[in-house]
Amino acid sequence: MRIKDGGLVRVRRFINSLTGKVTSAVAIFSLVLPTLALVLISQRAQAQIVSLPTWAVVQFDVQQGTAAPSIGQSAAEAMVNELSKSQKYDVLSSETVSRTIGNLGFVQPMTRKNELIRVGQELRANTIVSGEIVNSRIVSVNGGKRADVMMRVIVWDVASGEQVNGAAVLQSSGVRAGDVSDETLYDEAVAAGAFESVNAIQRNTLPAATILNTTSKRALINQGTRSGFTNGQEVIIVRGREQVARGRVAGVEPDQAYIEVTQQTKGIQPGDRVRAVFMVPVLDSRWPAGNNPRVKTSRRGGSNSGLVSTLLVLGLVLFVVGGAGGNSAGNVRDVRAQATTVPGAPVDQIAVQVSWIPDAFIKGNGDRLQFQIWRDDVPDAPVMIVPGSQRSAIDRGNVADTFTWGDYPVSGGIDCDTDAPDVDTGVGVPLQPGLRYTYSVELIYRVNSIDVPGSSAGSGGGTTGGTTGGTTGTTGTGGSTGLSTGSRGLLYTANANLEARYASMVAPPSGGVRGGTIEYCYFRTDRTPAKGPATPFVRPQLTTPPNNQIIAAATIFRFQSVRGVSADVTIEYVLQFALDQAFTQSVQTIERWQDRTGTGILSTPRAITEVNSYQSSAARVYWRIGAKAIGDNPGPLGGYIFAEPFWFQRPVLPPGP
Repeated sequence: MRIKDGGLVRVRRFINSLTGKVTSAVAIFSLVLPTLALVLISQRAQAQIVSLPTWAVVQFDVQQGTAAPSIGQSAAEAMVNELSKSQKYDVLSSETVSRTIGNLGFVQPMTRKNELIRVGQELRANTIVSGEIVNSRIVSVNGGKRADVMMRVIVWDVASGEQVNGAAVLQSSGVRAGDVSDETLYDEAVAAGAFESVNAIQRNTLPAATILNTTSKRALINQGTRSGFTNGQEVIIVRGREQVARGRVAGVEPDQAYIEVTQQTKGIQPGDRVRAVFMVPVLDSRWPAGNNPRVKTSRRGGSNSGLVSTLLVLGLVLFVVGGAGGNSAGNVRDVRAQATTVPGAPVDQIAVQVSWIPDAFIKGNGDRLQFQIWRDDVPDAPVMIVPGSQRSAIDRGNVADTFTWGDYPVSGGIDCDTDAPDVDTGVGVPLQPGLRYTYSVELIYRVNSIDVPGSSAGSGGGTTGGTTGGTTGTTGTGGSTGLSTGSRGLLYTANANLEARYASMVAPPSGGVRGGTIEYCYFRTDRTPAKGPATPFVRPQLTTPPNNQIIAAATIFRFQSVRGVSADVTIEYVLQFALDQAFTQSVQTIERWQDRTGTGILSTPRAITEVNSYQSSAARVYWRIGAKAIGDNPGPLGGYIFAEPFWFQRPVLPPGP
């Protein structure tokens, strides 16, 4: 036993020594090392499992030049190599793509969009790349030669069938002396072009966003100007691999924007992805002096005189219509849609008040004929109109309301024509309680025909045409204009259908006259969307405690839920006390809470202990419940839709002895 005890003592001394501690640490590390290695390997494997988007590249179309016939396939293979090097895409091999194209009965090169998308779908690819060899040549340089290639690369989204990226480049091979083949030089040039194209594609940061909320024809997205979205931008809406709609940006803020749906195959929904449409520049096949290819632009006429004339006319129109006398035709700003109620029998009606502020340069009251108010659930007609002198309108959803509105085909107030507008009769469309609505406002205005160079009316039967014709470099006689017929817009003689209605609103100014009849040009502005949605509710109905009760203890207040047809609206309720029925004296918010599903009779979430502490000396206290939808901007008039107030009393203590 003593020998064993001595051995234990020596072991303890060894463990406590420096040598023993180092030996123990090495042994522990050796045991832990395999576990750490296994963890690192599994993490790397998991990272590799993350799927990359699948891309496919088809043979390029050779349009012009002296290149070898195989340059189209060489360009495709060069794009496959460069895309694969980026390690951002799962690029299918050229053999797989060619076999699929043959199985479908197509022939390369492919230029038809529907065939390209069909191939992409068969390959189950997210994206398919096509291209064009716009021009190519061999150039002699200092005893050697080089190849120049102009190429255009188009990136197609398979789900939507739209161009979503691309590049247009001009690249060259190096200068080679000796017996080098043209095909080798062309391969080198397209390889350089593929490298530059992939870099350009990766530099193109196309704005993308996610839909947060939707209506039938409108959607709110979670990105705005900070991400690159701009008003009027064309976008596509995709769900997974399938395009469900197409639209344009209408109403953009720094961190959010609204999308107006212009075409849809399926209903849009929150979570759908939105991205901008990209158009690849079309190259001019002529060789430029430098290294930058020229982009084709549409041209009209054979000389600069037509362009100068057009600019002069447009400048004159913008001065006369847009700035003369501070009487320009603009739009409105600060459009607000706010839920409210209006008196009715047997109960008050739900309603939405839409208000706006005319821009500083908007036309005067005499030329503002009417504002047309649009609602997102009625895509084909406005829901109400008001005279141009008004700044607000209340949408009651009254089906008995009828009005005359004009569907004007032009915006901006630049062009004129002799056709009458499409005048139609509108009717009110009912509002549903608890359903979220978005609104927009447009202005219908008129311009005296003698102030618009595009009109055919002139004071005294024709002076305007001659003057305008001389200004623009064309001839106008007898009231004819210097503008061509194709650039005219909307002009028609004042008629009983609209002018009789407007006569009761405004006093018409003197206009262009032909044969004793005043003529005006009629236009509309673009629609300006409201800041946010509005959700109308019925007034909450109070139940308990009944009116005119004595309350001496903590009390729960009960009322009828205002939830309507939509189950996905979160409602905020509020309980308020005041000393007068109009809630102007000592108003105090006692409790505020949110409700996501409640229907029927609801209660305040907790017992109200403030009953005895609120204005304890008052003999009568009024109480009410208010409701509003979370997400409405700026919210209902008055902050909430309030119930008709009840009141209660506190017990009166007997006088002291």
